[in-house]
Amino acid sequence: QFPAANVSIVGHTDNIGKDEYNILLSERRARAVYDQITTALGEFSHATITHMGMGPFDPLYGNGLPENRALNRTVTVTLEYEQKE
Repeated sequence: QFPAANVSIVGHTDNIGKDEYNILLSERRARAVYDQITTALGEFSHATITHMGMGPFDPLYGNGLPENRALNRTVTVTLEYEQKE
């Protein structure tokens, strides 16, 4: 519906474990979502879709509570586009 949109896919983790492992895990999460989206779109230009892993850095929620750590184990997808009238 928005062919000129920029899509940003970011993987996240909590802060439990080693940073190196969490960075790789977050990258795998983001890549899995990227693969699903690009497969679903078929011949759509992949140049507007990016993915990256943040690991435990820049968490969506504080890591002090188990509930918040669970919420940080996720992927966010951001769609940016200009609305034309």
